[in-house]
Amino acid sequence: MNILQNFFILILNPIYTITKKIPEKIKETLITVCFIYLFLMQIFINSNFFIWDGISFTSQAFLGCIFLFFIIIMSINKKLELLNNFRVLPTLWMTFGVIIIIVSFIHPVGEGFRALALTVLIAFPCLYFVWGNRGDYNKLFELITKAIAFVGGMYFIFCILTVPFETAVTHAGRYAGTANNPNFLGMICSIVLCASLYLIINETKYIWLYYAVCGLSLMFSILSVSRTSILSILITTIFFIIFYFKVNIVNNKKKLILNMITIILIFISFSILGLSINKSISNLSTEYTTNKTNDSTKKLIKNKNVTKTNAFDRLKIEDKDLNTISSGRLTIWKYYLKHINLIGNKVIKTVYVKDLNLKVYGAHNTPLDIAYRTGVINGVVWLIIEIFTGLKALIFVFGKKYKEPYYLFMSMSIIIFCVYSMLEIAIFPFKSQPVLLFYLAISPLFFKKDI
Repeated sequence: MNILQNFFILILNPIYTITKKIPEKIKETLITVCFIYLFLMQIFINSNFFIWDGISFTSQAFLGCIFLFFIIIMSINKKLELLNNFRVLPTLWMTFGVIIIIVSFIHPVGEGFRALALTVLIAFPCLYFVWGNRGDYNKLFELITKAIAFVGGMYFIFCILTVPFETAVTHAGRYAGTANNPNFLGMICSIVLCASLYLIINETKYIWLYYAVCGLSLMFSILSVSRTSILSILITTIFFIIFYFKVNIVNNKKKLILNMITIILIFISFSILGLSINKSISNLSTEYTTNKTNDSTKKLIKNKNVTKTNAFDRLKIEDKDLNTISSGRLTIWKYYLKHINLIGNKVIKTVYVKDLNLKVYGAHNTPLDIAYRTGVINGVVWLIIEIFTGLKALIFVFGKKYKEPYYLFMSMSIIIFCVYSMLEIAIFPFKSQPVLLFYLAISPLFFKKDI
């Protein structure tokens, strides 16, 4: 990676001679705006309301990298120097990207994967290198989380004003907002809650806004009835409580008690609100169903023969086998496991799973999907990356010496990603918000000493 570092220095130091004239406050504002764009772009891409729906992964990477490069040049605050990077994660990270490039020349691995490899090999390491020179990761994560909280808060308000809760009957009682899938709304909620919790312990100004955004994210997560989102929020909250007690139990007991009471009240209040709205949606679904009109749009219509359903029934496990509980994932995983080999399989767009008589885009499990496309070695490499970062997350939460707020942000971001990665294809950083959050959160693991 020293070759890359020298390349970054060659390109970026001359740029710094120009950008150093810009005041730091303006730079930080511009960085925040770029992060806002990146998270907004993902909402647009995964929405039925905007023309960006269906944009290719390669185009997403191209647009994302333009703004990431702008973030990088605005982040430089001194002349860049070589850093020691003889660490586990950079080696695994580079290996993962290189294997994708090599295999993609042997057979097709899917649209966007070459762009992903270049993003992994160049774009994000460049960001890691710049902030490794800076070292103030709390500032980086502050800018990221403020952008997420702003986007999340505005998005929730937009959904309330423009998408009635009654539209949930079009998704079997699950509210989706503007998203094309309730699971994506749940995905947004998990990262917005993560950002809000970080800002609650790291900020004093506008803290009531972060409490409100935190509550809204919990409410919308309940309305989405996304099992992955609810699970990741549950684990994230546990991590937050443990870390917050560890940091404040000795010197800030009054602050600890006050903030914990506030958070508990927020959680209870917005949970009750979400459950009550869900109950009203469930009652509505006994009277209304959906029908497609001539212009292929869905409309609510009266239906006297609708059986009462509750979206929360999908959380029950009684009288269900593992395949039903996993929404068919078990069958998909078995198919993919049978076809894993050394150099991967040809994938153009979708994979036909014979046992389900269904074409699927991926394995609904990131290491397994990577192994199927690019070979078992690369699948294992990515699995090791997830295990390594997951163990680091646990160490940061439970280790006594890790008390800086950015350790909490790293832990929450990593665990959210790992949960999604086990149940979805979570690999494209400019497509999925938990993936982008993960790519940003692991920055200190590349160059920071004693971590």
